Amino acid sequence: MTWKVIASVLLSLATLAAEAGHSAPRRGKLIIRFRHPYMICAGACPNYQIEISNNGDVVRGNPAPETNDRGHLYSNAAIRFHVQPKKLTQFRSELDAVRPVGDLALDASCKQAHLPDGSPDPLSTPSSDDIEVRWVEAGRSDRLTACADNRPLRGKVQDALRSLGVDPYSGKPLKP
Repeated sequence: MTWKVIASVLLSLATLAAEAGHSAPRRGKLIIRFRHPYMICAGACPNYQIEISNNGDVVRGNPAPETNDRGHLYSNAAIRFHVQPKKLTQFRSELDAVRPVGDLALDASCKQAHLPDGSPDPLSTPSSDDIEVRWVEAGRSDRLTACADNRPLRGKVQDALRSLGVDPYSGKPLKP
């Protein structure tokens, strides 16, 4: 009798775990792009795209050619690495807090930098999608964009990347 109760409980737990695994939503990937508004950089100027899969695989590299069409003189080799589930969960929760439904552009236009004489700097080509965060899931995609100087969004994205274990200026893994 006791073995039947134990077997019944174990079978129920196994069935419950299997059902939970099938009903849990699969979270898609997150894509973050930083594009610096200057064609030339002398220092730490984020200009990369990073793709974080739901299993913790990360690919960091250049923005896709169609998004890097402003003549930037950057060369970012692709880097692949993996992050731990705990870090991925923290990262996702931080960015899900700012996730819009659909597409949301936080800035309609961006301020072009000026030279010391007050004239527009011809090397400054800011765009309202210099910061882009995309949540891509089966049947759904949400996109949040802003100018590179949008400090609130930039700070949140940089903090989330740090919690993931990624340097927000280069997109490379932080050294332990």
